[in-house]
Amino acid sequence: MIATGLQNTGTYDWVVPATPTEHARVRVTAHDGCEHVVADASDADFKIVNLVDAVADNLLIRGEVMGVYPNPAAPGTAHVLYRLPAGTVSIDIYDIAGRLVRRLDSGPFAGGLRSLKWDGRGSDGKVMPAGIYFVRLQSSAHKSATKRLILVQQ
Repeated sequence: MIATGLQNTGTYDWVVPATPTEHARVRVTAHDGCEHVVADASDADFKIVNLVDAVADNLLIRGEVMGVYPNPAAPGTAHVLYRLPAGTVSIDIYDIAGRLVRRLDSGPFAGGLRSLKWDGRGSDGKVMPAGIYFVRLQSSAHKSATKRLILVQQ
């Protein structure tokens, strides 16, 4: 049960549960004050995927190993998503002058998909100013990528 005691406005919004499945269906049963009952259900299965997989399917197209989103991003909202085979990896943020701002990840990687969140801060903990930054991925699997990320102030 999702909700009870709602006024009939003709629509109802809800958040789909974050339980991945290939065979989701929706059934709606409505009851009114006169004890009338009406029900309807999905005509076919639909798929529910977790957020990281959904973003990866759209961001890492054409064999890309890394993507950043959203772009532009406000401090605390930037994500780095990468998919690699097992090995070692380093993910670094550089400013427009090529100075290392922050290392987001470094070390052994079991392989697969990983999502990191950049809080918009440098290694010293200070919020970085708005501007253009570069996210650089290097791995022992002979994969590398550099993506531009625009940081905006809120």
